Amino acid sequence: MQNYSIFYLLFVLILSLLLLLIGTAYVNFTAGNLFSNDEIVLVHPLDYNYFNSDGYSKLLLNLFVISVSGAFLLNRKLVYGSYYFESKENLVTRKNHWSFVRIGKLDDKDHKVHQEIKDEALNIINKVIDLETKYIRNEIMFDSIESVSQFLIIKTNHIEFIFKYYNTLSFSKFLLKIKMVKASYLIESGYLKENTVESLANELGYNSRSAFFTKFKAINGYSPSQY
Repeated sequence: MQNYSIFYLLFVLILSLLLLLIGTAYVNFTAGNLFSNDEIVLVHPLDYNYFNSDGYSKLLLNLFVISVSGAFLLNRKLVYGSYYFESKENLVTRKNHWSFVRIGKLDDKDHKVHQEIKDEALNIINKVIDLETKYIRNEIMFDSIESVSQFLIIKTNHIEFIFKYYNTLSFSKFLLKIKMVKASYLIESGYLKENTVESLANELGYNSRSAFFTKFKAINGYSPSQY
C-alpha cells in the first residue's frame, strides 16, 4: 500500500517555504532589492552570501523550486496524469472495458438475440456495471455468466450477448480484471493492516502468492505490497 506520509511532509515543507518566500519577498520588494540582480534561481552556494536579506530570498526560492520538483517526481499521481487524480470511488467503478456502442458486426446466429434485447441493451449494461461495482466493493460474489444472469434475473444468452458485443474483454479476462481491482479496493480500505498478502490472495481464490502478485501487478501496475 502506498505510504502517503512522505507526500504530506513534502506538502507541509512546500507550504512553509512558500509562506516564508512570500513574506521575505514582500520585505525585499518593499526595500527595492528583491530583483537587484539576475541571480534569482539556481544561485551559487559557494560564493553567495545567503545571510543578507536579498540572498535569503533567493535561497528560499531555490528551496521552493527544489521541493516542488521533488514532490512532482515522487508523486505518481502527478507523473502519470489525470487517471490518478480520480477519487477512490471513481477508480473502483472505472468501466473502460465497457462500450455503449455495439462492438463489431453481428454474427448471423446472434440476430435473434439482438432483436430480443436491442431496446434494453443499455439498461442491461448498466445493471451489469452496478453488479460489477458491488463485486469490487466485496458486497457480492459471482464467477460465471450464469451467476450474473441469476443475480440480474436476465436470460443467460442475453448476458452473453452483452459481453460479446459491448465489452472489450472476454468474460474470463473481465473477471480477472475486476478481481484485481477488488484487491486494490480492499488494500485501500485497510485490508493489509490486519491481514497478510497471502490472505488477500486466498480471498480472491489464489493458492499461489506469486500468481496473485503477477496478475495484480499486470492490472494495477504495482505489486500488492507497493500499492
